[in-house]
Amino acid sequence: MEKNRSAEIVIVKALPGDYVAIVDLFLSLNSNERRFRFCGFVSDHTVIEYVRTSLSMVGNTSLIAKYDGLVVGSAELSMVSSKCVELSFVTRHEYCRRVIGSLLVQTAIEEAKNLRLESIISSSLVGNDICKGIFRRFGFECLAREWVHSDYEWRLSLL
Repeated sequence: MEKNRSAEIVIVKALPGDYVAIVDLFLSLNSNERRFRFCGFVSDHTVIEYVRTSLSMVGNTSLIAKYDGLVVGSAELSMVSSKCVELSFVTRHEYCRRVIGSLLVQTAIEEAKNLRLESIISSSLVGNDICKGIFRRFGFECLAREWVHSDYEWRLSLL
């Protein structure tokens, strides 16, 4: 990938017209990246259905990161209760470690605060050190490790 000094990373709310680009982002993930994102192995069909339902769910907020017009990352806030959302995010492999994940999480936190929510929860698999680092950077507390799925549970209080 050539460096384009004039290109910027832009984080925006996803619109229904972004569906194809978001599906392309998720389908571009290799099996291990999908495992990290979904905390398990998922098929192409499951990915496509996830994006379709995620964008149409009332109360959910989907964010996308664009770099030079290409969707390179996505974050979703899914309502768990009237005061709590679950955060999920992913970045295209070739754009990892370029601050995109951090920008998505930062924007998701700001969105949750604007919605006057009390907390954000999330999970990450053992071995997903990038995700763990981002959660720690933003002050998420590691609550527990569930041995059945080998994942970590995270919580950020917004109060």
